[in-house]
Amino acid sequence: FGPATGDGQPEIARIDRDRSRAALAAAHQRLAALSAQWLANQARLIEPQPRPTLVYQPSATMD
Repeated sequence: FGPATGDGQPEIARIDRDRSRAALAAAHQRLAALSAQWLANQARLIEPQPRPTLVYQPSATMD
């Protein structure tokens, strides 16, 4: 940025830059959270699932 001319431009630019940084940081955190969630889901898909034990119970209506 050039020398401050007193018209507030450097201040506006600084505010915009801070806003952009905050938005970028928030997006980065969201991406990191989604990545971690996705990795956890992948691990859950890969690991063998315990099979539910099905007990056959004939109902009273079946003859």
